Amino acid sequence: MAASTTHAEAQARYRAGDLIAAKALFESALADDPQHWASRHDLGFLLRQLGDRAGADHHVRASIALSPDRAVGWTTAGLLNGDAGSFRQARRSIDRARLIAPAEPTSLIARADLASDDECAGFAGELAATLRRPDLPVRLRARVLHALGRLLDRLGDAEQALASISAAHALRRQSEPYDAAEDSEFFASIQNACDSQWWKRPGNTAGSDARPIFIVGMPRSGTTMVEQMLSRHPAVAAGGESLALQTVLFGELPNRMQRPFPDCLAYAEPADYAWVAERYLERTAERRAGSSVFTDKLPANFLLVGPILKAFPDARILSLSRDPLDTCVSCYLTDFAHGQSYATDLGNLGQHYRLFQSLMDHWRGFGDRRLLPVDFESVVTDPEASLRRILAHCRLDWHPDCLAFERASHPVNTAAWQRVRGPLDDARIGRWRRFDRRIGRLVGALTSPDGTPDDRARRALVWEPELAAESVTVVNGASRRTDAERWLARLPAVLAREPGQAMRAAALAEQIGASRVARELWRTAAAAAPSVAAIHINRAVAHGRLGETSAAVVALRRALSLAPESPEAASNLGNFLAASDLPAASVQHRRATLIDPVDAGLHVNLGMTLMRSAAGLAATERAMRRALVLNPSNRPADLSLYHLNSADGPSGTAVRRLDRLLRVHPIDGEMHYERGCALRDLDRDAEAVDSLRRAIVLAPQITAWRHVLDSLTGHVSRTAPVDYVRELFDQYADRFDVHLTEGLRYRTPVALCEALGRADRSRQRFARVLDLGCGTGLMGASLRERFSLGHLTGVDVSGAMLAKLAEKGGYDATAEADIEGYLERSEPGYDLIVAADVLVYFGALDRVLAGVRRALAPDGVLAISVEESTGTAPFELKRHGRYAHRRAYIESAAAAVGLRTELAETAELRDEGRKPVVGLLMVLTVDRVAAA
Repeated sequence: MAASTTHAEAQARYRAGDLIAAKALFESALADDPQHWASRHDLGFLLRQLGDRAGADHHVRASIALSPDRAVGWTTAGLLNGDAGSFRQARRSIDRARLIAPAEPTSLIARADLASDDECAGFAGELAATLRRPDLPVRLRARVLHALGRLLDRLGDAEQALASISAAHALRRQSEPYDAAEDSEFFASIQNACDSQWWKRPGNTAGSDARPIFIVGMPRSGTTMVEQMLSRHPAVAAGGESLALQTVLFGELPNRMQRPFPDCLAYAEPADYAWVAERYLERTAERRAGSSVFTDKLPANFLLVGPILKAFPDARILSLSRDPLDTCVSCYLTDFAHGQSYATDLGNLGQHYRLFQSLMDHWRGFGDRRLLPVDFESVVTDPEASLRRILAHCRLDWHPDCLAFERASHPVNTAAWQRVRGPLDDARIGRWRRFDRRIGRLVGALTSPDGTPDDRARRALVWEPELAAESVTVVNGASRRTDAERWLARLPAVLAREPGQAMRAAALAEQIGASRVARELWRTAAAAAPSVAAIHINRAVAHGRLGETSAAVVALRRALSLAPESPEAASNLGNFLAASDLPAASVQHRRATLIDPVDAGLHVNLGMTLMRSAAGLAATERAMRRALVLNPSNRPADLSLYHLNSADGPSGTAVRRLDRLLRVHPIDGEMHYERGCALRDLDRDAEAVDSLRRAIVLAPQITAWRHVLDSLTGHVSRTAPVDYVRELFDQYADRFDVHLTEGLRYRTPVALCEALGRADRSRQRFARVLDLGCGTGLMGASLRERFSLGHLTGVDVSGAMLAKLAEKGGYDATAEADIEGYLERSEPGYDLIVAADVLVYFGALDRVLAGVRRALAPDGVLAISVEESTGTAPFELKRHGRYAHRRAYIESAAAAVGLRTELAETAELRDEGRKPVVGLLMVLTVDRVAAA
């Protein structure tokens, strides 16, 4: 049992990447039980990774002798044969493993890597079939995907090869995440510790006959190839990839100096560096085999170039470099057993490569001639010249056998284990071009000077325009809304198979107010993931923002079919149905409260719908009070009850109720606003102004409140905010017709039609008519009674008013838009434009009149009603929030844009406080003389 327990602990250390500790534990398990098969095999497997060929071979063969019917032993034996270049024997060993366990994926992967060209398609099929197994562990699934990608690459299908390998990396990232910030910090700490002052301090001065050759660089940059060449030299012992130096410098030296790495380097004395050299040579004694000249080709030792030069006076360092794209693509295509978590993502690869470049530039900056840059491409294209230069640098005589590196007997268990057994060829150069259109993220990371996510993303998209995450990053970082909208508009096609990114992009579009783009992105997400109810709910909300109620209802019904118990879907459906079918809306809201009876917000939504339905105030009050029982501080319920109980009550009572509510919600802007309005109605203007200012401080984005404040302080703005007008009439829509016609005896539509008739008694037909601020259609109805109309269009900012108009009919087309913007975008040619009780929400009329002039036909007519000002200013803002205009100002502004007054007369527009409101009716036409 002791051996089994220790073996389990060793495996845990191995999976965590602590290979030295794992080795010690495997050895401890074997000390307890020399017959423990698993420890024997796993120690052999680990020693292979540590470069101990003899030890690996011994333990693996011993494990086979202990248990010859275990497939994994034969597979590892095959890998060791492959390391030695005995590929035929490797295939035989692995084939034996597959006979023992035909369904075992590890032996399949190993055998697929040894496949001949004729065997690739068959093994690709086997790997694809293995991926269909539901019981395949995640890490093993990643290895199978990677092996399949390698075979597809050999078969010439670069697109599918990269897709398979990318899927493998996505799985690996789940268990081995890469922290780019931590990596950058570590590299920076080395450069900071090993600065120019550090370099000036003395290193090891003790004598030694050891002449190590450290071969460093990024993985897949040719380090194995160069070591194999040097291993053919009779004076050189090939040490392979050894962790000895990192063990001493990362672990033992910090312990000796009681300071972490790399801080310990700043305090190291010559004796410390001599001790480092001594400990390293002790650890590598077996690898050196008594030779004073030996190689250590662990690529990651580039991190330690400075300390190497300090600790080994007679060392030589070969710094390998290869085309960055070739290096990084090759790393991405490699299934590293441990470490290199940066290699699972092309963007991270590019960033890590830049860190490597920066650190190597730092080391070269010291000017030490023991460091020799070696160019991979030069070695491949002119090996003899490169080798002569390398050998001379290492103080070795020329030896022609070094050119026949493929014959080297030194075992190779790196990613290049098969490649270095073949001759040099130019196919090793420019391999990245096979994946040209799929490496945008790598290019972005390699070329970005500042490395910011936005800059990297923009550069990546130049190379690979369909990158999803980068497109979203650019949108998120856009400094101007127009830039963000431009990028967002590209995304629906880019994100067709990326529902998660489409959802994120849609949320960004909503944040910047790009509603139409947001709708398209939610549609994209729904198409990519049609069974996700939450996407359909968000799609419905996006349709709703654009006034597309029918589409919103369809989306929500789809959501409810997928998730019948979703209170959010039911409540939202109720909100959208409320515009056309209040009973059905109430049913959906009640359904939501039954699904989730303790959500106060759902009861508020129910109450808001009941308030508009035949259920009346009592049912509304019950719903709101239920919401307050569930959440006593629920402000929507408090406000709704306030509106219910104060709608027809005296303003003094309203103020007292709001004071009580403000004790519960002291920083609620809307309650301060309502209090200001109630105080205004009591003519307590100073207090009203104070409450309104508080409201604006708490919610400065609500421009409507500032307009009400302006009406009390004498500040005359150019126009009422669109939000103010929209909110005013959205709230007014349900009772607009009754209140206006019965309560206020609204006479403007009829009076304006009569004035229009008197201005030109011969004109009885208008082919194209535009009703500005059409509301619920009262003006259009009067026009149809008095004149013959062709096409009647209504435009209004209030969606609620237009919904009421849709119920009544009578208009050929409607548009929800602000008037000035609509006039500037509309097609010209209207015979008649009317604005009944609309210009009272505009102070300055120059822009709206210019838009009218642009939209009118050459013989077109404008008919308007306004409240007349008796002051000296062109217009004034009155206490009720409407503007009054001087007749002279209107005529002057109209003349400036080419409109002439045909008729202007006073008339009673409506009642207010049981008294008639007298205003001005005007009919204007295009001034033909001015136009000419």
